[in-house]
Amino acid sequence: MHKAGFSIFLLLFSLTLYTQEGSKSSSFKAGIKAGINTSQMDGDGYAGFNKINPQAGFFLQKKLSKVAQLQFEIIYIQKGSRYPGDPDNGIFTTYRVQMDYMEVPILYQHEWRKFIFEIGPGIGFLFNTKEEDSFGIVPQSGFKWRPWELDAMLGVNYYITEKAFINIRIHRSLVSTVTTVAITPYGTFGGAFNSVIGTSFNWTF
Repeated sequence: MHKAGFSIFLLLFSLTLYTQEGSKSSSFKAGIKAGINTSQMDGDGYAGFNKINPQAGFFLQKKLSKVAQLQFEIIYIQKGSRYPGDPDNGIFTTYRVQMDYMEVPILYQHEWRKFIFEIGPGIGFLFNTKEEDSFGIVPQSGFKWRPWELDAMLGVNYYITEKAFINIRIHRSLVSTVTTVAITPYGTFGGAFNSVIGTSFNWTF
């Protein structure tokens, strides 16, 4: 699975270089993006978008018509969950899970004035996880993490200039991030789904 993600990365990176070196009349545009997101895991027993994560990568845009285009991306995105405890009510137990993905969104985008609305799927390849509680890093996870993730995405771009735009996007897992039910000190997992609200600054070349 890691090799597949790396192969996709190399393919899109090569396409990016090709489009930059191509003619000005090319229907492809390439760009870079960077931003942050806030996330939670529905099903882990801890509600709230309490975890702040980085995200960054690059994209290719392919014009379909005057107002429609496809956007392909390869991005590093961190997701997960964080429970900060509730010291005011005597709850000092904390929990944090970090999930690092290489993700490939494929988005249909439609332009309206200075806005471009987008919708589409994405597939993510999980290459690292880390769990922490009140005592530090949890040495052995109680969860069997799925090595890939299928996302549904909905978002909007707002153009600041002809080349620069701000993106706001919602991600939602379509399959559980765990492959089995697990009973742990934190509760019983029958399924957990990443929910992410992110924003990024984007620049087209």
